[in-house]
Amino acid sequence: LGGLWCSFSWSHIGPPEPFLGLLLAVAVVDSLSAQLSPEDSSRVKIKWPNDLLIDSAKFGGILTEAQCQGQRTDFFFGLGLNLAFSTEKLAELPASSLASTSFFSKFAKSPSPKEAIFDILPRFEQLLLADRKQRETGLQKVKARMSTLGQQISWEAENTPRQIGQAISLADDGALQVRDAQGQIQILHAGEVRHLRDH
Repeated sequence: LGGLWCSFSWSHIGPPEPFLGLLLAVAVVDSLSAQLSPEDSSRVKIKWPNDLLIDSAKFGGILTEAQCQGQRTDFFFGLGLNLAFSTEKLAELPASSLASTSFFSKFAKSPSPKEAIFDILPRFEQLLLADRKQRETGLQKVKARMSTLGQQISWEAENTPRQIGQAISLADDGALQVRDAQGQIQILHAGEVRHLRDH
């Protein structure tokens, strides 16, 4: 029994790219979904900006930081996945805004942490290389795997009360496009987003 917790870095010549964290989420979803039936694989999704869900419960998350060194940007990724956690082990995890689950508790099978990371990283590398040539392909992959789009959500912007609206699309940089209660389009680059139907 266990989970996967790791960090790694990647560098490129150019500005910071928040979208790359979403590409890592695609690599995770595709890696784990490959072990499931088509029906079950559709239950593994991305919740903007950095959560990984099975149904509406969180089984993992991604943190991304960037440091600029002249023209070079160094990215640092942190990845955590609840893989083969028992129900008892899940009960010991810190509480969050989402219920916690594990891959094993949902599907009665799970890769080992070593098997998972050895499959995720090559997939991520392929996505990064493709993204250098064309953003649109990666953007469509993210959209297809994201549970947030189309949902009624709530969010907090800096120095403003919590707002409600509908997540309608993603910008090229991975920002979330939301139509608020007044019909105006707002662009969210970070922050906690809640799916209203999950609460």
